[in-house]
Amino acid sequence: MKLTKTSKVALATAVISLLSSSAVFAGTMNQTSSQIAGGLHSRLDSLVSSGTLTSDQETAIENAMPQKSAADSNGPQQGAKDNGIKTVLDKLVTAGTITQAQEDAILAK
Repeated sequence: MKLTKTSKVALATAVISLLSSSAVFAGTMNQTSSQIAGGLHSRLDSLVSSGTLTSDQETAIENAMPQKSAADSNGPQQGAKDNGIKTVLDKLVTAGTITQAQEDAILAK
């Protein structure tokens, strides 16, 4: 099948549009992950201020959160909806680091 000039232009336009959309989506995902991490830190700070959590518990929670590496930036995120926060908190409850009530307070904020 021989491609006409019009077909080549249409194909090139479609490929460029697809690549541009992918780049915008990737940038949005990185920004969203940063916003989630910042939002969690703010929630934890407010719970420490109110006496719901201790500063040691806040540090333990932050240290337990998965760190995003460059290799992860293009792959699926753990727990795409909540960035894995509930899974990490569940493990901390099981370990006795925080209580179920404290986990509920973190997730409710």
